[in-house]
Parts: sequence; structure tokens; C-alpha cells
Amino acid sequence: MRAGSKEPPSQASSGRLLESVGAPHCGAPTSGVYFLLEDDGRVHLAAVSVDDGSVSRPIAGQRRVDAAAVGPDGTVVALVSEPRLPAELFVIDASASSGLRRLTHVNEELLKTIALSDAWS
Repeated sequence: MRAGSKEPPSQASSGRLLESVGAPHCGAPTSGVYFLLEDDGRVHLAAVSVDDGSVSRPIAGQRRVDAAAVGPDGTVVALVSEPRLPAELFVIDASASSGLRRLTHVNEELLKTIALSDAWS
């Protein structure tokens, strides 16, 4: 929030849209600060670099991040859902094709019995 701004502290203006931010977590000393970033109905995991202040989105796209935790070594685990996947735990893994590696398969049996829509309401 800029000095003198009337925006609530939980809002960050990007110039094009108003994004809601929350749930900050500090990573390893060199990794930055992670936070949830709401954008157009989706919730991404974003990070601010401690080196240069740049913002990245380690978990983005057609996903919703409901919670995230950063370990002392910088490992990030998040509760992530997608239109056709109820929430499961994922870890950020640079070696995975999507950058995420799924840790749990809690809903696997349920998903075999139902069909889900591609769109969130």
C-alpha cells in the first residue's frame, strides 16, 4: 500500500486489476516471502524475492491454492485444487513437468465414480 493510499492493506493494486493478497509465509533466508494472491476467481501462490523485490507465481494457472506452508529448507507444500481435481497436497518441484508434484491421492476413488465440470462457478 502506498503512503496516503485509501486501499485496505490486504489489497495490492497492479494497475490493471485489484488483487487480494493474504496468508504470508517466510521461506528460507534466500527464498523470499510467499503469499496467496487472488486473481480473477483463482488463488495462486506468489512470492516476493528478498533480493530484488520481483514477484513470481510458483503456483498459477487454472488452480486454487487454499493453504501453503514453507519449510525451513524452503520446500513449499500447498493444498491445491483444479476444476476437475478436488483439493490435494502438492509440493513445488522444479523437476516435475508442471512444476508441482502431487503428494496425496485422497479423492482418487471418488473421481472414478463422478464427472466434474471444467468450470468453477
